[in-house]
Amino acid sequence: MKTTIDRSKGSSANAGEPRNFNAKKSLIPTRSKSESQAQKNLAIIDSKVENYQQLVRGIKPGTEVFVLDRTQDGIKQITEILSDRTDIHSLHIISHGKVAGLEIGSTALNPDNIESYSSQLKQWGKALSQTGNILIYGCNVAAGKSGKEFTDQISEITGKNLAASSNITGSTKLGGNWQLEVTTGQINVELAFKPEVLATYNYVLGILVTESFQNPTALGPWIYGTSGGAIQPGLTSGSGPGIIPSLGLGDPPGGGALRLTSNADNQAAFVIYNNAIPSGDGLRVIFDLFAYNSNSFGADGISFFLIDGTATPTQAGGFGGSLGYAPNNNSSIPGIVGGYLGVGFDEFGNFSNPTEGRIGGPGQVEDAVAIRGNAAAGYQFLTNTVIPGGIDNPALTDRALARKRVQITLDPTTATGTNRFSVNIDLNGDNLFNSPGETPIDIPDLSAANGLVPPAFKFGFASSTGTVTNIHEIRNLRVETVREPTIQQILRL
Repeated sequence: MKTTIDRSKGSSANAGEPRNFNAKKSLIPTRSKSESQAQKNLAIIDSKVENYQQLVRGIKPGTEVFVLDRTQDGIKQITEILSDRTDIHSLHIISHGKVAGLEIGSTALNPDNIESYSSQLKQWGKALSQTGNILIYGCNVAAGKSGKEFTDQISEITGKNLAASSNITGSTKLGGNWQLEVTTGQINVELAFKPEVLATYNYVLGILVTESFQNPTALGPWIYGTSGGAIQPGLTSGSGPGIIPSLGLGDPPGGGALRLTSNADNQAAFVIYNNAIPSGDGLRVIFDLFAYNSNSFGADGISFFLIDGTATPTQAGGFGGSLGYAPNNNSSIPGIVGGYLGVGFDEFGNFSNPTEGRIGGPGQVEDAVAIRGNAAAGYQFLTNTVIPGGIDNPALTDRALARKRVQITLDPTTATGTNRFSVNIDLNGDNLFNSPGETPIDIPDLSAANGLVPPAFKFGFASSTGTVTNIHEIRNLRVETVREPTIQQILRL
């Protein structure tokens, strides 16, 4: 669904609420084409941007706002929006970004594919006035040599001067700002947002990996597999092969999830993001976790794991209580190759149990978040915490009611040379992690507890069931840096 909001002067108090429209008939059903043409400032916001509604409400008067459908090609959507417009003064694009890259709708615009979009980008330029500008809000888009070349290329194709960010864009609390430091020429417009809204926006617009898993296809270097003849993992929306297959389970596009296991007995599956991502600026990993619809009281659990970026995994570790990270000697399966850290969302409790070849731990601890360490030290137990109310919701059959939002943070502290590691779980459904009990794991110095942090990581998820089961699913994955890259790192790009 694409929506449009009129922010022209004199708009009603309700003008900031998105409205549906039929793109084939009119982009703004409540106004004529001539009235649409009169709007000279356009802001286009990707619906994947966190709390985009706040940004919509914060647009300055005189600017027309469009919210992109995250399931559709964003370049195509913007081209369609601009198709009946001319003499636009400014085009503001608000989306997640990375060095020399933008996430727009279902599209990733980058140096590898920009030439294939050149005809659409040229149409953007034709819709702007002779002195019209393009402003791109997204973390690190113009950072370093490759970022500057990318923005220069957009400017050259569109024929318009452009401004973009060379660092983190967004909340100052998270190390960001709202300055667009890199320009390709004279910029004649201001930012599209009211200052008071930018001051209270609590997110950033940079990302290393983003995948909702809600649609029939997934993008990226994912590998997947099973153990012991289990049903393969896959997407619950759509049907057919893919980087991650679609399982034909009936969820509509935009309403699915990545299913790791069904609630059948003795299931085991994994997915691994098989490209290394840098760890030097820290990592923040956020995702929705679902464990529900059991045949009994629920088991075994889900793991998230970090792997040394130089490793070449082809399968996960042992399943059962090892949750795809640690070894399981009962089934002669070693721990995952290159394993640095495993986070177990452990329903049945055996991730904390020193059995089946696992080293250390207090014994079975149900409904806990448990941490195991690196492969070189035998995937040793580090710590655990029981979660009030439990990890899973075995009696529920509705996925939405079983949702738990998780945040995993590796935060490098340069002043002390340590790496703080924490796990947060949103227990009250407010999408925040600041309530009592929502930080079950906090390791002040992970390097001391688990060895030096590798310079880059791969990561993945695994899950298993036994004779007691749950459906296990993941959705809305986002991996981002914790802090702005150093100038030395940017210059190497």
